[in-house]
Amino acid sequence: MVSFAGIVGRAFQAQAMIAVANTILTLVGMLILGIPHVMVLSLIVFVCSFIPVLGVVLSSIPISLVGLNEGGFELVLYVIVLILIIHAIEAYILNPKIYGAHLRMNPVIVLVILLIGEHLAGVWGLLLGVPVCYYLFTEVLRAEGPPAAPAAGTLSVARGDVSPSLTGGVPPSSGR
Repeated sequence: MVSFAGIVGRAFQAQAMIAVANTILTLVGMLILGIPHVMVLSLIVFVCSFIPVLGVVLSSIPISLVGLNEGGFELVLYVIVLILIIHAIEAYILNPKIYGAHLRMNPVIVLVILLIGEHLAGVWGLLLGVPVCYYLFTEVLRAEGPPAAPAAGTLSVARGDVSPSLTGGVPPSSGR
């Protein structure tokens, strides 16, 4: 039996991998754009990557301010384009693939769950949508109940005998 806490733990492991990938992509982009203080800004990106949706905005503000200070509005526009591209990669490629691999779910289903979760419950839907759906799929919907009794007049292959209704409640005779 899979516990819900274990599922949430695997989801946070997936989120940590996404945060690392997001941080590396942002670091490379900042280096290409010539943004200074990349280590501090990358640390901010990593921490904010654990905050769905709002984390992108929070981590973008310091990068944009440093870009404004270093290169003016033109560099800020490049920073915004960079962040939009990285966010699209994260949302449409990294999240479904990494969550899917960690929770053994189809990436398309993960993407749909993330989209619906964000729409219905905002940040909490993004944080807990995939683990809750995984738990529902694996523990609630696929839970096996007690085995059904054989229907009247059928053979019970598992036990190797004939059900009583077939023989009228009398054991089958052996000899004719």
